Amino acid sequence: MKKIKIAFCDLTHTGQIIAINTVPLGVAYVAAFAKENLENIDIEIFKLPQDFSKYLENNHPDIVCFSNFSWNLNLQHEFSQRIKKDRPETIVIFGGPNFSNQADQQTIFLKKYQSIDFYIEYEGEKPFVLLFNELKKYKFNVDELKNHEPILPSTRYLFKGKLISNKLIERCSKLDELPSPYLTGLLDKFLKEKFMPMIQSSRGCPFQCTFCIEGSSYFRKVPRYSQGRVLEELSYIAKRAKTNDMLITDSNFGIFPQDIETARLIKECQNNYNGFPHTVHVNTSKTGKQRTIDIVKILGETLPASAAVQSTDPEVLKEIKRSNVSQDVLVDYSKEIEKEGGQTEAEIILALEGDNKEKHFKSVKDMLDADMKFIRMHQLILLPGTEASSVVARKKWDHVSRFRVLPRCFGSYTYKKEKFSVAEIEEICVGNKTMSHEDYKECRKFNLTVEIFSNDSIFSELQNFLRSHKIKRSEFVDRVHILCLEDEIFNKIYKNFVDEEERNLSKNYEDLEAFTKVDRIIEKYINGYYGSNELQKYRAIAVFKNMIKVNEIAFNASKDLLKEKNIFNEKIKNYLNELSNFSLIRKMNCLSPAKKTYKKYHFDFQKLVESNFDTDPFKFYESKGVDIEFHHTNKQLELIDDYVGQYGTSLVGLGRILSRANIKRLFLTIKGVNKKIPKSSSASSVRL
Repeated sequence: MKKIKIAFCDLTHTGQIIAINTVPLGVAYVAAFAKENLENIDIEIFKLPQDFSKYLENNHPDIVCFSNFSWNLNLQHEFSQRIKKDRPETIVIFGGPNFSNQADQQTIFLKKYQSIDFYIEYEGEKPFVLLFNELKKYKFNVDELKNHEPILPSTRYLFKGKLISNKLIERCSKLDELPSPYLTGLLDKFLKEKFMPMIQSSRGCPFQCTFCIEGSSYFRKVPRYSQGRVLEELSYIAKRAKTNDMLITDSNFGIFPQDIETARLIKECQNNYNGFPHTVHVNTSKTGKQRTIDIVKILGETLPASAAVQSTDPEVLKEIKRSNVSQDVLVDYSKEIEKEGGQTEAEIILALEGDNKEKHFKSVKDMLDADMKFIRMHQLILLPGTEASSVVARKKWDHVSRFRVLPRCFGSYTYKKEKFSVAEIEEICVGNKTMSHEDYKECRKFNLTVEIFSNDSIFSELQNFLRSHKIKRSEFVDRVHILCLEDEIFNKIYKNFVDEEERNLSKNYEDLEAFTKVDRIIEKYINGYYGSNELQKYRAIAVFKNMIKVNEIAFNASKDLLKEKNIFNEKIKNYLNELSNFSLIRKMNCLSPAKKTYKKYHFDFQKLVESNFDTDPFKFYESKGVDIEFHHTNKQLELIDDYVGQYGTSLVGLGRILSRANIKRLFLTIKGVNKKIPKSSSASSVRL
């Protein structure tokens, strides 16, 4: 009997850069479970469209499985259509979270995407095996199976235009029973190809957020993998990974005491495998403040501690079902994290139910004053299957929604020498009955200011000085925002930013979809004219193309604030002038391998850097001057090569690097030197 060929796909767009550069973990779990529980099958897993296309030139899979996310639905549907046209007997199965949990919407979806024979809702391992065995009974004849309407837990399909669905299968509670996609070798080729590894230590989320797919009661319980299993996977990955980063997929890492042990395992891994992982991306616990602090004590800057705040307004939190999460827990631990060498992140979502301009500004400012090092400001995405996207919610809040092409998620591809172009489209909220669209745009401008002047603590040395004079971080950003809107260069940047966001929005899905299929339009998306992540792109324009102006505005804002408080004097003026010069040299070429540069200052910036600028700078004044050398270390050069190799140096790629890297790790390293400064490097001439 011939082997049944099964292709498992979690395809990502590659038209511009690799859009989703993580290993295909979800679909690999299904593949690993199938491999263990089914006989006489041949399995292949695919991430890159070109690899899948090449495979199809020489192979005829019996079953093709696609893992459906918002960032790859249309790409995979284009492939499934062509596969069906070429070989109608090929069975196409979709799964994944980009699917409504409402029967009427499921029917609409399956009627629209007619190449899909079956859709597996939520966890896919066991339902796929059950579906496979049922197909086997009918000799893999889809029509025969559907005629008998067997009970297929978690599987949805159309029969004579009617939706056939059965009860959801019970979630797996003993996760170690699921074979590891890593330990079975199924993900080896992706580790070799520099895809970012992901691991699960748990599944599910106990919270009910209206905007999140995991807000469903189905995900309420949170089973865990054993620590032994996690250690095995970490060691396996560390021996093979070609990247410096790793992602933990848990929705609330730190919610369990065992997560502290997982952090220790990661630390052990770093010690044993040349520092891997250098950075761990993860959503930390919404409630486990102390455990998160304990985790950071172990991992330091390796793991940014995130706070999924979304809003600090009580009414908004109530509407999105987040009122059971204490804001005190989320916002008052930044300094404790910083003391342990960690970085903090906060998430804010714009245009939530009940949100308005004032509430959004306050939420962002609250996070600034809580000293969150990175504030990730998201737009509300109306995801299928979430409460926020329901008919009831739309009617209640008068959601003003628009459609846009997802950043990086587009391209031109080939199926058996047939070329096609495709883009992914998502629906975002750009206003509601409490927030006008004009106010929404003003919020986005403020978001850009925060991205440029505050995120990644790009001006932490300056903000620490201001804090010592009781000037809040929010006051600094507020003043910077005003100066940006008044500055000729930045006024143009902000106008272009808003105009580009508006240009990328459409009132109608079908119109936008048709537009993306116009001849050569996809090329405009690829070259960045359409479809960029505007916040990332314009932050890159500011940081990499206009750093002199960025630095000037930051220091001018600081001087203005100090003058208003009657603090500014000649002594402070001289310090800020030197600090401004020092700041600019460190940051101007942080992503380019820099030649050694020398500068003389009257402040010992080496000692100030060592103290993280959290001390009185005037204690480190040297009348004779201090010679400072600026350079990149070998480790920094390796990081630069890694990031540039992954993302490139286009504005899109540079923006991606800024969102992924801790930029302070790329600032030029400094050290004091005892040598004569070259003539080309003049000394500062300030006096106290």
